[in-house]
Amino acid sequence: MERKAGSKGILNGLKEDKNVNSQEGKNKNNKEETEEMFKRSYTLKKSTIRFIEELKLDFYPKLDREQIVDEAIRYFYEHKKNDAN
Repeated sequence: MERKAGSKGILNGLKEDKNVNSQEGKNKNNKEETEEMFKRSYTLKKSTIRFIEELKLDFYPKLDREQIVDEAIRYFYEHKKNDAN
């Protein structure tokens, strides 16, 4: 796979980005307060972005998009983990 110009690679990115967003979690009233935050980029389908926007506008207007995605991934992870047992 070809690297884009300026690409750091995932492991180098984790080392360098370690403190970039560490202050973000301090203003949130959930367990993210004690976790380090990392800035990552992912490519999503247009329909997935629309789902995130609908969740934000219709159901969770006080949450950040990052919190919605984090909660969804954690829910999916627990669901799959429990299905495996």
